[in-house]
Amino acid sequence: MAHHEHKNHESVVSTLGALRGRLTTFFLVAAVVGAGAAIFEASVVADGYRRFMMAYVVAFAYVLSIGLGGLFFVLLQHLVRAGWSVQVRRVPEAVAASLPIMILLFIPIAFTVLNGKGEVFPWARPVSAAAHHVEKPVPLLAPEGEAGEEHADAHADVHADTHGETAKVDANAGTEEPKVDIHAIAAAETPEHQHLDQLTLKKRIWLNPNVFIIRWVVVFAFWTAVGAWYYRTSGKQDHDGDHRHTIHMETASAPLMVAFAFSISVAAWDLLMSVNPHWYSTMFGVYYFAGAVIANFAFTILWIIGLSSAGALPKTVTVEHRHDLGRFLFGFVFFWGYIAFSQYMLIWYASLPEETIWFKMRGATTVPGHASDWCYVAIALIFCHFIIPFLGLLSRHVKRNKNALCFFAVWMLVVHAVDMIWVVMPEMGPGLKIGAVEIGLIVALLGVFCATVTTLLARHNLVPMQDPRLDESLALEGLY
Repeated sequence: MAHHEHKNHESVVSTLGALRGRLTTFFLVAAVVGAGAAIFEASVVADGYRRFMMAYVVAFAYVLSIGLGGLFFVLLQHLVRAGWSVQVRRVPEAVAASLPIMILLFIPIAFTVLNGKGEVFPWARPVSAAAHHVEKPVPLLAPEGEAGEEHADAHADVHADTHGETAKVDANAGTEEPKVDIHAIAAAETPEHQHLDQLTLKKRIWLNPNVFIIRWVVVFAFWTAVGAWYYRTSGKQDHDGDHRHTIHMETASAPLMVAFAFSISVAAWDLLMSVNPHWYSTMFGVYYFAGAVIANFAFTILWIIGLSSAGALPKTVTVEHRHDLGRFLFGFVFFWGYIAFSQYMLIWYASLPEETIWFKMRGATTVPGHASDWCYVAIALIFCHFIIPFLGLLSRHVKRNKNALCFFAVWMLVVHAVDMIWVVMPEMGPGLKIGAVEIGLIVALLGVFCATVTTLLARHNLVPMQDPRLDESLALEGLY
């Protein structure tokens, strides 16, 4: 990178000012209202505590995805030495630096893991003599009238596929070890039944409370350190104008990006995939990553448009910057669709019981009589998370129109929340679980997170005014 002279860019000096107090108050009030609504409904519905904790995992994963998407954006811009994004980079920097608040919000999840009751994570129950006992399986796809009845042959091997074929039960009269029906265990009504099987015990080296907490201590330490370092270093450059800060951030971005990729996969495995400890997908980490990046770009677009409308951002942040953010949003909408389809297609084609059960519980099945209410959500995600935003954001004019871009940003944040609900809540049963508990907790945690972002944005200029690539960002106006 060529040497850049120290310059003063008075045109980009901007702060939140009095806007900070109003935004913080609004977000905290929203958080209190959301939490109150969630607690009230959880107290009056059946199995309220378990539903509350399941919904809390949904809300936590949702808000965490925004923070991790912000961290990815910051690392990516320094990795490719981007100049266009300098004027809009301060928002993702504050988002990434807000990740420490997620440590406090993680405490309820840590508690539900360590209490050993397995309300959310069945594998968290303590290992005991009873845990090694495997009950006789009841086939998930048993013929009508046989569900819940014991089968005389304990060696029954149940095979089901998602192609719509009828389940086949093959009796094995030999002396080989009995096979466990993963479908029946995963479909059990209580988390206790999900724990009492050998398959979960075989994963105990990864799925156990102590190792779970250790992993999250490590990933939180990593996210906190990286987000705080980029936030402080970028802010420090505002005061001393030393271009070596940029060189250091760019040099560190490559190895940190590799570590970030592994850390977000760990988050996806632990928070979401392990809710059903029998299921696994090698693509699930990428699936969560795609949603996280979409959520961050939508979040950033709303902040940029909102701050511009309030007069907090300088006029040098133009339609060209919003256009490029819209391009990223459009690109990752397509990427999410590709990953979602690829994950389903590979599992559908392989038709392995321990993989297909996850989609069956979420209504994404063609097996007659086994579609649940969640099938409507699965179909809605195809249209609302991919087809509609893909077609809507395809137009250049939409991405350059402030109101249209804001609409699709809100749209994607909402459907991303629905996606997180669809991933977790079907473990409660076939009935839809989208109510005040789920929505209230998302609003509550998002409000706390946004209040933290507001506080961090107020500490620095809203534009990195001494970044050596700022002139490139200023010149972006009128390029298209």
